[in-house]
Amino acid sequence: MVNDNTQKPQEDPNACKERGNEEFKNGYWDSAVTWYSKAIALGEKHKDLPVYYKNRAAAYLKLEKFEQAAEDCSKSLDQCPNDPKALFRRFQAYEALQRFEEAYKDLRTIHTYDPNNKMIKPHLERLHAIVQERARDRAQTTNKVTKMFEIAFDLAAPKEKREQAMNNIVVLARESAGAEVMLKDGLVTRIGKLLKVEKNNDIIINAVRAIDEVCTKSVERTKTVIKELGIPWFLQILDSNVEDRVVASQHCMQTVLNSLSGLENKEDSKPNKDLVEANKQLIDTLLSCLVYSITERTITGLARDAIMELIIRNVHYKTIDWAERLVEMKGLHRLMEVCSELEEYKYESAMNITPSSRTIASVCLARIYENMYYDAARERFNEQISEFVKDKLLTPDHESKVRVTVAITSLLLGPLDAGNAMISREGIMQMILVMAQSDIVLEQKVSR
Repeated sequence: MVNDNTQKPQEDPNACKERGNEEFKNGYWDSAVTWYSKAIALGEKHKDLPVYYKNRAAAYLKLEKFEQAAEDCSKSLDQCPNDPKALFRRFQAYEALQRFEEAYKDLRTIHTYDPNNKMIKPHLERLHAIVQERARDRAQTTNKVTKMFEIAFDLAAPKEKREQAMNNIVVLARESAGAEVMLKDGLVTRIGKLLKVEKNNDIIINAVRAIDEVCTKSVERTKTVIKELGIPWFLQILDSNVEDRVVASQHCMQTVLNSLSGLENKEDSKPNKDLVEANKQLIDTLLSCLVYSITERTITGLARDAIMELIIRNVHYKTIDWAERLVEMKGLHRLMEVCSELEEYKYESAMNITPSSRTIASVCLARIYENMYYDAARERFNEQISEFVKDKLLTPDHESKVRVTVAITSLLLGPLDAGNAMISREGIMQMILVMAQSDIVLEQKVSR
C-alpha cells in the first residue's frame, strides 16, 4: 500500500524527471518530452528546474526539434549560466539551425571555463573554420548588397538595371547568409518605403518576393519583418488588380504563416504544435486580420479571393486548426456577405468581387464546416447562418431578398447540410417560390 505522505510521480517534479530519463534511455523521445514537461510545470520554483529544461532539450534534439531545444537550453542557462551540458546542447541545436556563429560562441564559452575539455576540441576546430569562411563570404555579400541596394532603390536609375538589381536581391535572399546580411542592412525598411511610391509592377512583385524569401523557414527573421512592416502592410500589398502581384503577396503571407507554424507548401504538411503554441498570439492576430478583411469594401476582388484562399489553407484542423475561432469572431457572417454578392447587381455598399468570389466563399464555408465535428459546434455554425439570414430579412425589400437567395444558393454549393437546414427554415422556400413568379427579372434569375 502506498504511503499517503509520499508524492505520486505525477505530483513530484523529480519523479517526473526520472520517468523522463527512463523513457529517454529507451528511445521514447516524445514520451520523455511529456514527462520533462510535467516536471517543468510542477517545478517552476524547484532548484532543479534548469536540469528539467536541459533534459527536455536533449529529447528535442533527438526529435530534431532544434528551435525548441535551443530555447530550452537558453532557459536552463538563464538560471544556471555557463552550464557545460546546456551550452553543448544549445551548440548542437544552433549548428543544426545553421546559426553557426552562435554555436561557435557556446563552444568558446565551454572552452573558456574548461580548456582541457577534449570532447569539444574537434567541434571547436570545425566551427572555427566554418565561421571564418562565413565571415569572408559575408564581407563579399555585403559588397554585393551595397551595390544592388544603390541601384534597386534609386528611383532615378535606369528601369532595366533596377529590375535586374531587385531580381538579384530575390536570388540572394534565398541564401540564409544573404538574407541575414540584407536584413541587417535595412532591406525590409527600404522595401517598406519603396512600395509607397514605386509604380513599376515588376519591381513591386520582386520586392514582395524578397520579403517572402527572407521569411522562409525562419521564425526569427519573420518576426523581425512583421515588427518592421506591421501586419497591415501585408494586406495593403495584397490589394491590387495585378494578378501576379496578388499571387506574390498571397504567397508571402502564407510563407509568414508557415514560418510561424512549421507548415510547408505540401499537401501532407502538418504544423509543429510546439511552434504553433509558441506563436499562437501572432498567428491569431494574422488570421483575425484576414477574417476582418473579407468584407473590406475598398479592396479589389482579386485581393478578397486571395484572403479567402489563405483562410481555406490554414483554417482546417490538419493545419492551424482555426475554424472554431473563426466562428467565434463571426467570420461566417463575413463569408455569407461575399456569398450574397452579385457582379451584375451593384448597390451603394457593394463589394468588389470576381466571377470566382462566391465559389471560393462557398468552399471556405465547407472547409470550416468540416471542422464542426461535434453537435454543439455544428449548431453554432447553423445559428450564425440563420442570424445572417434573419438580419438581412428584417427589412424584406428587393435587395435583401435577392442577397439572401444568392447567399443560400452559394451555401448549397458548400456545406450542403447547412444549406438544406437553411432552406427548410419556415418562410425561406416560400419566399424563393414567390420570387420565381416575380415580374422582376433579377428575382426570377436568382431564385431558379
